[in-house]
Amino acid sequence: MKRIYLSILVILGTVALTVGAAYAYFTSNAVSLTGVTLASATPSLQIWDGDSWETLATGTSESNMYPGWEGVERDFYVKNNTPGTGNVPFDKLIPTLVTAGGADWEALKGVVKARFYDVADDVHSGWYTLEEWKNNSSLSVLGSTDINSNEQRNLRIQYAMNSVAGDNAKGKLVGIQWTFVARTP
Repeated sequence: MKRIYLSILVILGTVALTVGAAYAYFTSNAVSLTGVTLASATPSLQIWDGDSWETLATGTSESNMYPGWEGVERDFYVKNNTPGTGNVPFDKLIPTLVTAGGADWEALKGVVKARFYDVADDVHSGWYTLEEWKNNSSLSVLGSTDINSNEQRNLRIQYAMNSVAGDNAKGKLVGIQWTFVARTP
């Protein structure tokens, strides 16, 4: 029995010395990496105004809309103009409609609709009324392909009037403005 205890003590002693030796080390002097700066991106979106990239461009107007009318798709272009080195991609382009309101807006907001088309990805956004676009905060009109830094994208917009529009939409005129924001992934 004494021999078993002695064997166990020898094994424990060997383990203790081995573990102790495994945790022994020397520490070097410290060195530093200085001059490091970190900067977040400043995403920049521009729209083609016909002769240069700007933050404001004039869109096309539609007239003589009637119940069931569907206009043609109208091209426009946006560009990721984010400055600096490296790529800052946009994976979402979110349009919001701005209007002055008024009685004509009230008559048209639920019966005039619009949709966007991403030419690069060959995908439509789906039809939404002007009122739905006005309240939009998350619906992107881009397909699955990002707009990378210094890339432009051809998009189209199309308007239509619901076939159920009644006489209260007749002879109305409303001015609208589309505001676009791009988001990074």
